[in-house]
Amino acid sequence: MPKYIPKPTGEYRVGIYKMDMVDNSRKNTYHIPSGNRKLAMWFFYPADSGLTEKMHYGIEEDLKKLNIPWDDNFIECYENIEPVRGSFPCIIYSHGYNSNLYINTAFCADMASHGYIVVSISHPYEASTIYYQDGSIINFHEPFAKIAENLSIAESIRYAGLNLDFISSYKTLAMRQQRIFRNHIREARDHIAAWAQDNSFVLDKLIELNQESDFFLSKRFDFAKGVGLAGHSFGGCAAVNSCYIDKRFCCTLNFDGQVFGACSLQDIKRPYMRIGQSLSKYAALTPLAYSSAPVYDISIKNVAHMGYTDLMYLPHNNKGMVGKLPNDILFKITTQLSHFFFNKYLRERGDVVFPEISRKYAKLESLNLCK
Repeated sequence: MPKYIPKPTGEYRVGIYKMDMVDNSRKNTYHIPSGNRKLAMWFFYPADSGLTEKMHYGIEEDLKKLNIPWDDNFIECYENIEPVRGSFPCIIYSHGYNSNLYINTAFCADMASHGYIVVSISHPYEASTIYYQDGSIINFHEPFAKIAENLSIAESIRYAGLNLDFISSYKTLAMRQQRIFRNHIREARDHIAAWAQDNSFVLDKLIELNQESDFFLSKRFDFAKGVGLAGHSFGGCAAVNSCYIDKRFCCTLNFDGQVFGACSLQDIKRPYMRIGQSLSKYAALTPLAYSSAPVYDISIKNVAHMGYTDLMYLPHNNKGMVGKLPNDILFKITTQLSHFFFNKYLRERGDVVFPEISRKYAKLESLNLCK
């Protein structure tokens, strides 16, 4: 049994395959002179039952910096194990700002164990550190730290200036929210656009690779019903923007992310779910205010922003950033919600029903479910 990261709950074993992709059509953004944009990615996929050694969690160098154990920190995943025969729906996952592509291994591995291929991608210079397969390394570009600071400032100003008891409608609040965002996160909007382009580029390449016989996961992707998106924080915002811009994406799961950018005050016309803190709902109002497609907004009590990542399960000294809810309860809630959402809107299964979640832990608001 894994010591920290929860064991996946599905029927399949989980494989991890790592590769890099270079977007030859785009130079690195933000005036960084280092060639074309290069993305690292980890594929979490349904795997065969052949015996192999379990993987360590994450990257050793990263964990040592955070004083998180490495030697005994194994996960129920197996690198390069043979994929299961058949094809599976795909979810593209984006990490948060100054985070990394394996920070939500619990989510990615669990979805893979239930018959999805989850492609977790890194966004250059805005991930904490990227370790490419050729041995090169790119660290977070420190001048970008002001973007995260400005996002926090925008949130603080908005929360301080809003009396939520007297807001007449979500549209009124959403418009007020976006006025604040326009004044304080102008640069972040450009960066969100680049992340959304990353998502579309990865999908372009996956469609090509799926037809190439020498690709490790050749013919394993089923794109017939579209592709799902998920992300945490800034990555959640990028996922919503991607779903609005690129209609090949059919649904979006946002873990505690704000919503701004091209999709602001627009109808994304795709099913959407937010799982996050109760107050952060007011930083992600566009879907609630404007969507014509099904919307699920779930606020979970006693979970802080980083609790929606693997930090909820890993040993560290800053429990304030993950919250007080027991991690086994959170894992059960988030996995049940994720299974429901993607089974219904990516697999288009008509037999799935919304899971029963105790009001002791969470509050649900839903819209447009008959559409």
